[in-house]
Amino acid sequence: MINYMAKTQFFFYDIEPQIKEGKTFDFLEKFKTIQKEKKENKIKSFDIGSHRVCIVVGEKDIIEDDDEVYILGKFIASEDKDNFREENRGDFYDIELSEEDSKICYIEKGALFFLMYIDKKTNKNVLMFEAVNFSIGIGGFRTYFREKYPDDIEGITTEQKLGRDLKSELERVSNSGLKLARIRVNRDITKEQLKGKGIIEKAGALLTDKNIDCELVFRFRKGKTTFFSFLSGIFHKEDVTDLMRTEFGDIFRTFSFQLDNTATPKFNFFDKVFKYELPVTKIEHIDKESNIFENILLYFKENKEDILSQE
Repeated sequence: MINYMAKTQFFFYDIEPQIKEGKTFDFLEKFKTIQKEKKENKIKSFDIGSHRVCIVVGEKDIIEDDDEVYILGKFIASEDKDNFREENRGDFYDIELSEEDSKICYIEKGALFFLMYIDKKTNKNVLMFEAVNFSIGIGGFRTYFREKYPDDIEGITTEQKLGRDLKSELERVSNSGLKLARIRVNRDITKEQLKGKGIIEKAGALLTDKNIDCELVFRFRKGKTTFFSFLSGIFHKEDVTDLMRTEFGDIFRTFSFQLDNTATPKFNFFDKVFKYELPVTKIEHIDKESNIFENILLYFKENKEDILSQE
């Protein structure tokens, strides 16, 4: 059962295009094109696995001055690309209210809200992106641009802002004995993403089966495995600093641990990473999406210096 009353969370990413030799790519220009497609009802969508995705930017949702730009938009993903209709218009309804033959995805996972910040002076781009465990997410966002502009870019790179405190916390518990680990991967995980992920890769057939919602639970003998040695076996990192360059949200939706450490008996990565929680429930404001956009825009502006300085 989906918990519609859960708080909506946003993670933060440094985001850059991998531009092909001899080509140019400007995020602002591309988003203005996407905005125009919405206005002319010519929204372009792409298939990613079993999903059909598009990006929608409203007529007033690009806010620009001489120094910086804020772009407010929705990343839309249908879990049934053969019945992609309401999503293509950017219109969303609860599944019970859709037409009988319209297999619309759930409202909570259909439209992911985002804010894109562009600093015109430094060319720095920061993405504030909604995290929803049940839907295709930041990986789909990257794939959308690669599919839409294949002549201009090799792809899009994103580096999640994990927060300054996470490194010190990891250092503090890295040598703690590991008692239990609970891991659930994203539903759109691929075999390629699981390659080289140690013990998790062994469960690849189950984890990539779209009909199975699989949770991995590992229990460890006391004193046999440390927290960091387990992580190193998955990510092949040599120290905590290297772990800070890992995008946990790309792969995991649950990544929590019980430790043999009296000061920190539990460690949940998604409680530690830098994020923002919407103070209102999304389900109650989806019909007034301007409320959501105003909220995330205000938060970003009031906390811009802190957001930009996060590692």
